[in-house]
Amino acid sequence: MFDQEMNARLSEGVAEMHRLICEALRVRLPSCVADGEIASIALLVELALDGLMINLVTRNEDPAHFRSAWALFAERLLAGADRRDG
Repeated sequence: MFDQEMNARLSEGVAEMHRLICEALRVRLPSCVADGEIASIALLVELALDGLMINLVTRNEDPAHFRSAWALFAERLLAGADRRDG
């Protein structure tokens, strides 16, 4: 928490993940969806993925279960967003 270098690296990683989620949503959502709305959706996705990851870390008796849930959530999210207009 007090390591500035580590915090900077973590911040970069979080920003990169957010960018990648926004990018994945942008190519799958209709063009009429505003960038701000996509960013908001991405934040909700990040919260859900964080919750699953916390479970993976704290309930490590069945890590494969949580890894599978994390992957399934991301896959379903993107499949559901794969409905472009046109």
